[in-house]
Amino acid sequence: NAIKERLTELWNFPKEGAPTKKGDWYYFSKNDGLQNQSVIYRRRSLEDAPEIFIDPNTLSEDGTVALGDMSFTKDGKYCAYTTSASGSDWVEIHVLDSESKQLLKDKISWVKFSGAIWAPDGKGFYYSAYDAPKSNAYSSKNEFQKVYYHRLGTEQSADQLIYHDPKHPLRYFHGWQSDDSRWIFISGSEGTSGSEILYKRANEKNFRVLLKGFDYDYGIVECEDDKLYVMTNEGAENYHLIAIDLKNPSQREVVIAEKECLLEGVGSAGGYLTAIYLEDAQNKVYQYELDGSLIREVALPGIGTVSGFGGEKEDTELYYSITTFTSPTTIYSFDVKSGESKLYLRPEVAFNPEDFTTEQIFFESKDGTRVPMFVSYKKGLKLNGKNPCYLYGYGGFQINLTPSFNPTSIMFMEQG
Repeated sequence: NAIKERLTELWNFPKEGAPTKKGDWYYFSKNDGLQNQSVIYRRRSLEDAPEIFIDPNTLSEDGTVALGDMSFTKDGKYCAYTTSASGSDWVEIHVLDSESKQLLKDKISWVKFSGAIWAPDGKGFYYSAYDAPKSNAYSSKNEFQKVYYHRLGTEQSADQLIYHDPKHPLRYFHGWQSDDSRWIFISGSEGTSGSEILYKRANEKNFRVLLKGFDYDYGIVECEDDKLYVMTNEGAENYHLIAIDLKNPSQREVVIAEKECLLEGVGSAGGYLTAIYLEDAQNKVYQYELDGSLIREVALPGIGTVSGFGGEKEDTELYYSITTFTSPTTIYSFDVKSGESKLYLRPEVAFNPEDFTTEQIFFESKDGTRVPMFVSYKKGLKLNGKNPCYLYGYGGFQINLTPSFNPTSIMFMEQG
């Protein structure tokens, strides 16, 4: 009972996500501590009291309908979100008028492994769906995923078919349009590894292969001035960022070169590129110009796992979160010009994170590989080999044990 009571105290703390600005509002998720699903809130300024935008806990009486992907038009006028029932991969897309929070009549069914990707003009969105199953929706075979464009205010039956591949029934496809509306891209995959990129001008009929699949991974980062920025492991096992001239696709250049550590992701916001690396199982972040010139390494507040730095091209301030072994997700603001980070939100917890510490040490495996390890403990504990220790490790499938917060760990560390 003592363990149960202490774990309940440790788990029951407010959890809040980093804010993102869409139109005139800042949106963020928040869980009061023990809610089944986090609630989406918004506020006009960071000083205003927040209001509820979507509460997924009220989407069904028994709580079995879950909120999935959310996306906004560039001006923030409309929000598209997906819902799934009873843990199904099938989702429905719904659309809200952001200002009034009124649900529009637009409703898209038979969507799977896709959300809504808005066109730059905000008049409609791209999505990926299957034909309606002829028998049981939960046991029918899903083949021939198709990319559609839905125009707001119209029925799903009137949606425009953008792309399908009648020769490969098991491939997945996603559509995306450049911010200047000049180019449309299709990303295709056959599984969890390997992809292919197709492209065409918006006024052309047929797509062409830009990056042939499926030996390598290709992730579109940005399209700027007829130049497509792609993160890939083609020619770079640890990934790099390349730029392709869409008017002359044979013209390619390396924008961010490969490093000895893994490039996990590249974002484009605030007029810059932000690259997140995994180095010895912890994140390092670097800021670059669009031409690949290094501006700075972002000074992080500690050893941790980082996410965020997303936003629009016009943003001057971005937000990111960092999670450590001894503290849950903490949010910081980031000034894109100065590179300065400021604490935005530290969660209130039923313990003092300053009472605990984490060190990184290294040891050699049998074949001489240098393996990183984290050791977390309550300050004052003597590391003399005589303490009880909870040890966990894993290796495989490019899955890394990066810093993460688990209230159970705090409970164990409190016991020495």
